[in-house]
Amino acid sequence: MRMLDVLEKIAKEFNKNNVKWAVGASLLLYFYNIVEKPNDIDLIIDSKDEDIVCEIMNKLGNEQSVESVRKYKTGVFHKFYIKEIEVDIIGDFNILVNDKYYLHPFPNSTGKSILINETKIYLDSLSNWLDTYIAMGDPKNRVKLIKKFLNNR
Repeated sequence: MRMLDVLEKIAKEFNKNNVKWAVGASLLLYFYNIVEKPNDIDLIIDSKDEDIVCEIMNKLGNEQSVESVRKYKTGVFHKFYIKEIEVDIIGDFNILVNDKYYLHPFPNSTGKSILINETKIYLDSLSNWLDTYIAMGDPKNRVKLIKKFLNNR
């Protein structure tokens, strides 16, 4: 899958530069066999790493302009295209819920990782994304899929 080639290329650069990061959203669910086809690559980063992340991403691809969405008060959000694959960079991910903001927890260092051709790929936690999809109002009907997976482990 071309998407995994792009992820591997990004991961190599992030890891070499000690970026704190993790895969989230549909690609995370893909790695757990919860969804068959991820939509794009969503990477959660430590907002302190924004400058180096943008420097790396601009070398690998092309940044796209993004519009602000009232429901989200995200501290860091950048969209890039690398070999026609959309990559979203997200830090301090806040979602408006009942006039308050829900902050997606930054993955901790004890999170799960996998290897793609000997390159370490950090994965966000499924429980983080379960809570985030609930906060978002489950726009892609993923809450039930994640709950089913977690209950069957």
